[in-house]
Amino acid sequence: MRLGRLGASIAFTYAWIGPQFRYDMSVNPFISRLEGNEMLYDMQSYVIRNSYPARSLLEAGAVLVAGSDAPVDTRDPRPFVNMARAVTRANEDGQVFNAGERISIHDVIVAYTRNGARALQQEDLSGSIQVGKKADLIVISQNIVDLAEHGDAARIADTEVLLTMFDGKVIYQSN
Repeated sequence: MRLGRLGASIAFTYAWIGPQFRYDMSVNPFISRLEGNEMLYDMQSYVIRNSYPARSLLEAGAVLVAGSDAPVDTRDPRPFVNMARAVTRANEDGQVFNAGERISIHDVIVAYTRNGARALQQEDLSGSIQVGKKADLIVISQNIVDLAEHGDAARIADTEVLLTMFDGKVIYQSN
């Protein structure tokens, strides 16, 4: 795939992965012909097979980056909701949207950290914890890797930030 050969960075708002009936009805008919609402989530449809192709792009060598589109979707960027959706591809109702395009928790963490820094041409300053880089990091309320690897990835969305460090200084700490 050309995107992989170019090393292109592809930014997804992973929280948008998953069936959202009102939005899908306003967009999908312009992409694929529908013969009634029951075809909207036909797993063989062009839209379903090609929407948010995270796994396919990753396998083709593209660089996945995570975004939020805040404040368009919501004022809160909801990174852990995005992470849960990238791993599960399921909406709030548990309906899965093209399961073959799921990515691992490790892939989505890299999308938020190293790949985000790379896309912003900041990889020498941030994106990983290394000597000489800014100490920008968070402490979170649960082990999201453990949740994903033990079949409870939907709970990643419930993760809270307990502490935030920016440039080595604590700028937020929960009570």
